[in-house]
Amino acid sequence: MRIVVVSMILSSLFLSFPQAGLGQVRSGSCQFSPSFGILWTDVGKEGYGLDARTPLIGANFSHNFTKRIAAEGSFHWSPTRNQDLLLPREIDLGLFDGGLVFHLTESRFVPYARGGAGFIQNFSEISDEGPSEVYITFGGGIKFLATERGGFRLDLRDIAFSPETGDGSSSTIHNLGATASAIFQFGGIPPKDTDGDGVFDKKDDCPDTPMGAWVDEKGCPQDADGDGVFNGIDKCADTPRGAKVDRSGCPSDSDGDGIYDGLDECPNTPKGARVDSKGCPKDSDGDGVFDGLDKCPDTPAASRVDKDGCVLTEKEFEILDTGMLRLHGVQFTTGSAELLPEAHPVLDEVGGILAKWRELKVEIGGHTDSQGSESFNQDLSGKRANAVREHLLSRFPAINPENLTAVGYGESKPIASNDTAEGREDNRRVEFTVLNQGALQQILEK
Repeated sequence: MRIVVVSMILSSLFLSFPQAGLGQVRSGSCQFSPSFGILWTDVGKEGYGLDARTPLIGANFSHNFTKRIAAEGSFHWSPTRNQDLLLPREIDLGLFDGGLVFHLTESRFVPYARGGAGFIQNFSEISDEGPSEVYITFGGGIKFLATERGGFRLDLRDIAFSPETGDGSSSTIHNLGATASAIFQFGGIPPKDTDGDGVFDKKDDCPDTPMGAWVDEKGCPQDADGDGVFNGIDKCADTPRGAKVDRSGCPSDSDGDGIYDGLDECPNTPKGARVDSKGCPKDSDGDGVFDGLDKCPDTPAASRVDKDGCVLTEKEFEILDTGMLRLHGVQFTTGSAELLPEAHPVLDEVGGILAKWRELKVEIGGHTDSQGSESFNQDLSGKRANAVREHLLSRFPAINPENLTAVGYGESKPIASNDTAEGREDNRRVEFTVLNQGALQQILEK
């Protein structure tokens, strides 16, 4: 019974295969199947004493009228022996039969039923040693068409006949044949599969499936993650619903914040900013600089900050906001360009600002009151402006010397009356004026 067991195991394996494919029974085709197997004889019946199990070698030839119905003829040879203890004889049996085959499916895996009639011929030298009988046969099996050209089959059939016994009566003898065969298919009308998805056009509900897409038994492509790119083509098969994808089915993240486009409600988040589950940047301290970019994340509320989120000093805010900074606390020796020590802290604060915003080009303007001659004041203001410039460059090497220009205006641009001490003190000043307003605008927009 080993053939039966093997048949059952292979049948269960075939059932797991897709039911569509290039292999299929074709209308008008022919199939030739050389086979090998075992014949189990009903040795218990009186009058026939043959080996209980003998080889069965032969072939089947069939013509498929349609995909479901075929006519088939078979010839098999079985060498056996009689069981006469006194005179045992070798017997060669030939089994010839024909009948109809009914295919139960139209697919790669084809269970079938078979019925017909035939006769057993004894080819031994002593023709009376063994049966020569007409028989009927019925059974079935499994065909697996691996390609259009063929595959293999497993077959079980009952061979039954009713010989007369010595007393003139008869009884039916059942013999079981089990064979395994290769199938060679030729001719017929090959089925079409225009889109090459493995489902023939006749059964394909989606005949324009793109190459490479996985399809169901109806030939329709599947899209497990619902991103519009079919399984088999989709290189990112677990894309979240709603995310935008490329041709390969992979989601994009234009702003690099970790939230895919299509799900990102804030798609233009600056690089490095921390975002919430919707892709929108967070600003914990409310200073206008996003978390992740904010180098001073605990800025007090309502503080004026720079592009890094750090608090701007009053002078820094003034020069960035107005493009000019006016200093009155820069003191010199009377009638001289020598800076007094009291001037250093004020200038150092300005130097830190210019070192921080190195892209700014600044004019240092020196101004005096009207005491003294106009020419003296003009010369003195230029020297004092240059002294400020040299002080800044010596204390802050990060400042580009080409970005600092010293100009003396003397007493030509008073901002108060020179008739009072307070007015003259206001006129003695140093002004820092941003020359490249374009760079200043870029700083403000950051």
